[in-house]
Amino acid sequence: MKMSKRWMWAPLLACLVLPAVPAGCDRDRNADNVVARFEGGLLTMEDLAFHRRKMGLESRFRQQPGMLEPRNVFDHAVNMELVIAKGLKEKLHLDPRIRGEIHAFMADLFLKTLQDRLVPKIDKQSFTEEEVRTYFDAHPEVYRGQDFEARKAYVRNDLLYARYRDAWQTVYDRLKAEFELKVEEEKLARFLEAAPAPTDTNPRQTKEAG
Repeated sequence: MKMSKRWMWAPLLACLVLPAVPAGCDRDRNADNVVARFEGGLLTMEDLAFHRRKMGLESRFRQQPGMLEPRNVFDHAVNMELVIAKGLKEKLHLDPRIRGEIHAFMADLFLKTLQDRLVPKIDKQSFTEEEVRTYFDAHPEVYRGQDFEARKAYVRNDLLYARYRDAWQTVYDRLKAEFELKVEEEKLARFLEAAPAPTDTNPRQTKEAG
């Protein structure tokens, strides 16, 4: 049976970078809520409760209600943790391709968790008529030959995308300073020279930054 990526990445992610959250990492082995221990990790009551909720979201388990019975949940959780333990033991997480998959999952999960704190929701209805008109006038290359009144709703949306884009850029600049980003310019130049040119781009960015 093909396993969902999320079954593999979520506990592995926790073991690698989030040792304080539920997953089969080697946490407090004497905790009262530990249900099972194995080389390199353990399972707690909270882990199993979370695992059952995740299983309940997958149609292949919902279509077989018996699979959501406590014993089956426990067996499935153990099986997944042991697969992860085997992968860690063989250092699969150090493979650049697998590391890339893990980081892609992390970025998506962390962004969804942090986005409201990093960039609060922007209400496009709060834009004044003057702000929308100013944006329209400032981009003749986009709206050339178009009537403002007829396109006002679209312009308001474009202004929203622009505000989010600027807000996220401010966040990224702040994070670069916070984490003291240093770039090896020579190596970056080699990457830029070797990277293929994009075939399609979309300049719009919504609240979920790209």
